[in-house]
Amino acid sequence: MIDIKKLYEATHQGLDIIKWMYPQAEVGKKFRIRTSGDSDPSAMLYKQKNGKYGEVWGITDFGDDGWKGPIDLFMMYTNRGQAQFHEALQELAEHFNVAETLNPKRNMPRIEKRKALPEEQNGTRRWECKAHATADDLAVMGRTVTQQHLDALGWKAVSWISQTKDGQTTVKYSTENYPIFIRECIIRESDDNQPTEKFYKIYEPLNLDKGFRFQTYPTGSKTQGVYQRSP
Repeated sequence: MIDIKKLYEATHQGLDIIKWMYPQAEVGKKFRIRTSGDSDPSAMLYKQKNGKYGEVWGITDFGDDGWKGPIDLFMMYTNRGQAQFHEALQELAEHFNVAETLNPKRNMPRIEKRKALPEEQNGTRRWECKAHATADDLAVMGRTVTQQHLDALGWKAVSWISQTKDGQTTVKYSTENYPIFIRECIIRESDDNQPTEKFYKIYEPLNLDKGFRFQTYPTGSKTQGVYQRSP
């Protein structure tokens, strides 16, 4: 995972993150943070204690709801919800060249391989969703993410997910250090002539290989112009 403290240390306690988004920001001077509705500058840079991260730069917007730290500001700036916290953190780390601290021995799923069952055809994937995400699952998605956030976005935490190839099934179990999520995405709802057209998006946020953190099933499914079904 991204070490937030290291991110702040690499960005002058978050000041560089803020000035990347708001180059007009200057210490000790009010500036405009909104593109509309600001008749007068109403935002100022302030440094305040932010828990275990020490003193961190943020913005107090007198026309809004108080102080926000650099990560929350970035999520607001990029129109991300709390369930996309890890994604936002990853983007910031890449931009400011802060390495991840994933441990290849710790951040791994439990893997089981066996002969395919009769119902497991080649190329198919199966999974079992948890009734509710655990606290560890939610923490990876964001500091303040709740089950309600996941439900609203259609994400479900997964207990296990399998893939069958050449008569062998590989089962990947989520762990407290390696959560797995899945979301049903609708391309076209069913009508009198055609069944519902859909695919599934699989998210493994702590996969050591960034290229496999997001996958789709069936592989190569459409990803444009889709929406998730409401739970």
